[in-house]
Amino acid sequence: VIIDFNTELDQFNMKGAIAGFPDQINQSFSIMENWEKRNKYTDIHTILVLGMGGSAIGGDVARVISQDSCTTPIVVNRSYNIPNWVDSNTLILASSYSGGTEETLSAFKHCRVRNCPIIVFSTGGKITEYAEQYGLDRIMIPSGYQPRAALGFS
Repeated sequence: VIIDFNTELDQFNMKGAIAGFPDQINQSFSIMENWEKRNKYTDIHTILVLGMGGSAIGGDVARVISQDSCTTPIVVNRSYNIPNWVDSNTLILASSYSGGTEETLSAFKHCRVRNCPIIVFSTGGKITEYAEQYGLDRIMIPSGYQPRAALGFS
């Protein structure tokens, strides 16, 4: 049971975000079912999630949930740089709710130099522009949420 917060204590309606989490999950499945993939992803040895704050939490959750069944390691990167082992066999999931997160954009550029396959998750912004420019797959996340409250989409 979620206690009844007043708006003074819950100015950003986190109670509503938590209550709406199952709806976000359902909506994210619908988004993925209707996603038209442009590129093929083969010979992937590692998955690297780029993101900061709320945009990286989805990677943490995926890593923990899949650790007993997924044979491909998932690593979450919250940095301007990327690990030295990242190469063209590393699938990059670049997550930036706003599309303008400085650290994610920097790491994204490093991944491009190493010819990594990249999928972008965002509401728009610079990273979505880059995805279009480079012919990368992108998954548009619904806007109107606080990044930390959009966990079901990240």
